[in-house]
Amino acid sequence: FLQRPPMVTSSKLIEKIMKNNETRRLKSYMEAGCINIHDAAESTRASKSLIMELERLTDEAALAIETATKFSVQLDKDSSDELQQENETVHFSQEPEVTEYATLIAVVHSMMKQNYVMQEKIVRSLSLKSSSGELETYSLMWSLRPFVEDEIVNRAWKWIY
Repeated sequence: FLQRPPMVTSSKLIEKIMKNNETRRLKSYMEAGCINIHDAAESTRASKSLIMELERLTDEAALAIETATKFSVQLDKDSSDELQQENETVHFSQEPEVTEYATLIAVVHSMMKQNYVMQEKIVRSLSLKSSSGELETYSLMWSLRPFVEDEIVNRAWKWIY
């Protein structure tokens, strides 16, 4: 989210501006790929809207589980009433599948929300007074995504496709 392509320095004007105003901070900014706090804030807002959408989907999944569970219980009850006469039992394998989907959605939602909160805190704390060590730490945390388990996300993608 934070990086963009390096600034084109082939222009004579840009080259002169950079030479006349070259500071350690400007040099670091150029080497970092010209990170713009406004772009980072915009990405964070977009992330927030995605988190809200994921939260809505999680609520829908919970409702679907509740409906499926009620339906499954009713089917079990109806089937057991019929089968008691024949002394047989039946197991429905649909319920765990629905529960697994919903659990996965809830876990992905939680991970993405934690990641969003971390990114929001990073963006809010960025300033011109931030030390290079602090910026390196923020960059590392942003790219590592410590709250996102790739294995779980990959499993979710497999279930979708």
